[in-house]
Amino acid sequence: MRKDFMQNTPTSIPAPRIIYFSLVMALQGSMSNFYMCSADFGALLFNERALELMVQQPARSSPLRDLHDLKV
Repeated sequence: MRKDFMQNTPTSIPAPRIIYFSLVMALQGSMSNFYMCSADFGALLFNERALELMVQQPARSSPLRDLHDLKV
């Protein structure tokens, strides 16, 4: 590859910015955003016990719970 091509190639987002973004998304409380972030950064940001606790405590207004209430 030519040297000027390598210099003009856009670089990826710096790692601290990605980790900060994933932390913000996870702290918003949305389970879909949390799973999206934990897929890439779960090993770095959360230990397994924290993941288990978050999975065991679903959001107060979850679509699955609303469907369950409708069936009952």
